[in-house]
Amino acid sequence: MRKWFIMALVLMFGVAGGAASARTEIQEIMIKAVYQNIKLVVNGRLVNTPVEPFQLEDGYLMVPARALGEALGCQVEWDPQTKVVYISDGKIRDRTGPDKPIPIYLEQLPVLRNVGPFFRLESRKIAIATHTYDHGLVIELVKPSNGNKEAEAPGHYGETVVQLKGNYSWLEGYLGVDDETRNSRGSFQLQVFGDGNLLYESKPVKPAEYPVKIKVNVETVQRLSFVVHWLDAGLGAYDRLLAVLADFQVY
Repeated sequence: MRKWFIMALVLMFGVAGGAASARTEIQEIMIKAVYQNIKLVVNGRLVNTPVEPFQLEDGYLMVPARALGEALGCQVEWDPQTKVVYISDGKIRDRTGPDKPIPIYLEQLPVLRNVGPFFRLESRKIAIATHTYDHGLVIELVKPSNGNKEAEAPGHYGETVVQLKGNYSWLEGYLGVDDETRNSRGSFQLQVFGDGNLLYESKPVKPAEYPVKIKVNVETVQRLSFVVHWLDAGLGAYDRLLAVLADFQVY
């Protein structure tokens, strides 16, 4: 058994002088953590945790929230601005009220099909006309051979299908061309299908244009499909294009 004293930072929220806006204070306290080689087992399965669980001297057991939540099949989100951990199974209610589901980013949903393919930018943030985004999916498109749309193959178009199971009502997000390919002669069009029915079709989205916000009703939808096609935009230096679905969420 190992005992350690740990300096903890406790966030204290208060309102100064009756002001409407809250100020944040940080208080340092000393706690004693007891390590006893504690294991986390969920539904009979041993879970590897990034840090070892420990016990406080008052008897409370401390376990990493993300490891526990994800082992239970939940989405775990840490908001560093509000200092809140959100754990959701897709049906838990919104942080702003009891009647709204928590938004889930597109890249967090179960993927049933990914042709193209769509991917996440890991090396940097997505940028659309200098607007940056932390979340979203990107797909690289090129001009179809001989301009023949009927002969398209992956590379000239892309499709990703995610599973909603009828748990959500709305889809929101931003369309655009990533700034890395803002000199492309291409543009793209997005179509959104719910269970095979066309729910939304964009106008051509061109390089260097400001982000286009969309909102689509997805109530009762089981499978949500996103299809993008390369389109000729006229002037440009090359055919390559990075089409972006930025900060797409369902809720």
